[in-house]
Parts: sequence; structure tokens; C-alpha cells
Amino acid sequence: MMGPKFRLRGLSTRISFPGEEIQSAPYHQHLRLNANPRPRWFYDPHCLDALIYLDDLNNDTGPVCVVPESHKWVDREPSFRHFDSLENEIVFRVPAGSAFLMHGNVWYRACPTVAARRRMLILSYTPCWLRRTPHGTRPENPLTAYIADDADEQLRELIGTSGYS
Repeated sequence: MMGPKFRLRGLSTRISFPGEEIQSAPYHQHLRLNANPRPRWFYDPHCLDALIYLDDLNNDTGPVCVVPESHKWVDREPSFRHFDSLENEIVFRVPAGSAFLMHGNVWYRACPTVAARRRMLILSYTPCWLRRTPHGTRPENPLTAYIADDADEQLRELIGTSGYS
């Protein structure tokens, strides 16, 4: 899908707690790219996201909803802060330890966390030429810093400290 050269774009974490402030996520994409009009010879960068759930996804923790084939839509994007169901969405309730793999352009949302916490890890794999993420700020002591010094060339390329620049 991404060719022979890809890298781990990043590891991020999310924790949602039940409480007065409802913690849910509106429909969104992780690698939104909608060029309209599309340039000639344009190549969509692909991204494979692994959402790893550390708690059961159920009605208490908030299931995840996905719109199938939405990663192919180049003429629209999710409405800002759209929390409601969409036509054709699929609701996923999975046991703790499950990994949900999806294209980075897929529209998805998290339902409200109402009675138990929801913890997840997100691993994103992208082409090696897609170097920076516009989301968040780099931590002072990133996890990859501990392995980068002793890593071989392949591992350094995977974590984005070597290879194509």
C-alpha cells in the first residue's frame, strides 16, 4: 500500500474518563487530504493507523463508529464537531487488546465515555517522504529518543531519524 519505504509516523495516546464533561470525539480523519481540484499526477499519501484499545469498547467506555469507504471521498470532509450518527456507519465494540487497523483518511468517531475509562494507543505508518505531523508538539523526551542512538539503519528509517529527507 505504501511501497517499500515507510516509517512509523508517531505514537500517540488517548485516555477518556467518564464524568460531567462528556468525552467523545466527533467524526474526523487522521490524514486528511482533499485537494480540489486535484493536481495532475497527484499521488495520495496513504497512512495505516493502528488503534490499539487497552480497555473493552462497549456502551460504558464508548464504542467507535466508522464510515466504510470514506477514505476514497475527495469531494467532502467531516463537518466540524459532528458527533451524530451518519448513514452507513458501522459501530464497533471490541475487547481490550484489540487493534483496529484503518486508512488514515477514514471518517470515524468515538462515542461518549459514560461509566468507565477508555485508553488507546495510536501507531501511524506513512510513506517515508511524509516527514512531519501537524498535530501536537514533540515531547521533550520522546520515546524514540531512547532507541535512536543504538538503532540500526532500518530502525532509524522506521522511526523517521534517517533515510529519505
